[in-house]
Amino acid sequence: TFTIRFETVYSGSDERVYVDNIITTWCTIPKCYDTSELQNFEAGLGKWTCGSGCGFQSDDKNVWMGGKGNIDQLTRTFTKDEIGGMFEASTVRFSFDYTTTTTQVDDKIRVYYQVDGGTWQYKEYLGDGKDEHKELQFTVPADVETFTIRFETIYSGSDEFVYVDNIITRWCSVPKCSNELENFEDGLGKWICGSDSDCKIDDKNVEMTGKDNANQLARTFTKAEIGGMGQLSTVKFSFDYTTPDSTEASDRIRVYYQVDGANPQYKEYLGNKKDQHEEFEFTVPAHVESFTIRFETDFSGDDEFVYVDNIKTEWCSTPSPLGYETPFIDVYLCDTKPVDVCLAIDMSGSVCNNGADSPTSDTFGCNNFHTQKQFAKGIIEKLTSINDDARFSLVTFSDNAKKRLDLVSVAATFSSEIDSIVWTSGWTNTGGAIMKCTETLTNAANARVIVLITDGTPTTGHPNVTRSSEPEGVLKHKEWATEKAELAKNAGILVVPIIIATVDTDRPYMKSLASSTDTVVSVTNFDLLPAVINSVVSITECATWLQTP
Repeated sequence: TFTIRFETVYSGSDERVYVDNIITTWCTIPKCYDTSELQNFEAGLGKWTCGSGCGFQSDDKNVWMGGKGNIDQLTRTFTKDEIGGMFEASTVRFSFDYTTTTTQVDDKIRVYYQVDGGTWQYKEYLGDGKDEHKELQFTVPADVETFTIRFETIYSGSDEFVYVDNIITRWCSVPKCSNELENFEDGLGKWICGSDSDCKIDDKNVEMTGKDNANQLARTFTKAEIGGMGQLSTVKFSFDYTTPDSTEASDRIRVYYQVDGANPQYKEYLGNKKDQHEEFEFTVPAHVESFTIRFETDFSGDDEFVYVDNIKTEWCSTPSPLGYETPFIDVYLCDTKPVDVCLAIDMSGSVCNNGADSPTSDTFGCNNFHTQKQFAKGIIEKLTSINDDARFSLVTFSDNAKKRLDLVSVAATFSSEIDSIVWTSGWTNTGGAIMKCTETLTNAANARVIVLITDGTPTTGHPNVTRSSEPEGVLKHKEWATEKAELAKNAGILVVPIIIATVDTDRPYMKSLASSTDTVVSVTNFDLLPAVINSVVSITECATWLQTP
């Protein structure tokens, strides 16, 4: 708790004060990262296993289970490496769809759950259900190592079956935060000096001197030290410094920071300050291997110096065991209606990892681009199978955005157009893609959705700014893309970014383009796109419901 209390200290009992408009502001910090795994059996059993009375149906892409009193059925154990650190008690939420054939009213389906190999507990469901959606939740204690979920059928005959699909398991992993304080009480510790003459321990701090001397105090934090950073994370850095009277106002101290040995950036501080404390933050992408911090002096003379002490570095190891993040959208709770969807497909150079700026003669492009096209076709095929009134338009984008197809209701027409697309390479015009999609949906009568499939941050698009990967240029292109996304959202269009989070992808920014946190889907590589098709379809199916305040 925290308490705020007023007190009056007056000289007389008839004196008073009038108080109004009390505003108290605070932030609730999340204790864990919400993580989920969807298994829709599009490509087999995945990490689930079958016993003797269980099998994968390749045609219908689900799992059948049958048998009289058969407990050896569909099972999945989530390991500590997958679920991340659960340093506090947490809740696991579990849901699945099922339908049955030739079953009796007294037949049963049980879902068992077990934590760290302990006592099995279960929830029981009717064995003769049709097109059922079920949910359960259970608590896991702090520092859990594993939890297991297992299906069991209790049938009256061996020829009775249940078909299970769309299993979603959702849990919360708590980040493990660490810090390192180096006060040089016992030497340099893990920090190193580039030159013994220009950087050395002096009176339990570090003295650095030199004109334009970049080879100063440095420290690299390795993956073994920082742990797994499964999501984009923030590093906080602080230090104390002081300079003697001999330094001048033009002198500078720079602190460089660098992630995975690339693209060093820096913060600059005045070199003629006394007893200064400085702090700054920088972000590191998911799956970073290392980050380095280095001091540089830029003094007007070789006899000027700075003393540095109390260097503190703070970071958090964050889980991302699955490689993708999807919202938990329950289509059974929303009122599905006809929907018009524009799909925008990224054709920039980063998709094929070569950064080329000229068109390729290879119509296939690369495996990533092919996977992206198949993903778009999979969304359309799945959506048309459950929504006869769905219509689709198509936009591609790299240096420019191009409308490929106005709204059509025939999935085959859409798929044929996707097959004809040739990868072009180029930069990433995110704002143009959103604008072109908005144009195709302007006169649509149904619920409207933009599905933006991309692996990069905007690097072009703003009409008055040249394409650029430099921070200033990227910022302008991001602002322009944000403007186009806001126009679409204000017009009642649901914006759904599908973020393929490569090293250069600014995930927090890309998420800001979405209509809400329930309309963001993120994967760490192109190969995981098939795993999130059902989530994208659920979002589009619930477009009207998600737009309702």
